[in-house]
Amino acid sequence: MAEKLQDRESILHLQSGSLEALGALYDRHQRMVYRTALVITGDTEAAADLLQDVFLRLHRFAGNIDPQRPLEPWLY
Repeated sequence: MAEKLQDRESILHLQSGSLEALGALYDRHQRMVYRTALVITGDTEAAADLLQDVFLRLHRFAGNIDPQRPLEPWLY
């Protein structure tokens, strides 16, 4: 529950332009995103590329994210 509150606050800050918020979200979710990408691709380099792409897109499309909803489905 606390992580969801942290995500909600971080998303709101990210939507206001905070790169620190993006870093906080990266720190909380990068392992899950990387593991998922690795399972899908079977390739460590491709998984690392996808990890970067996911968080670049998170930054780019932050305004489209509803902070009241869980972030994990969006990251998938």
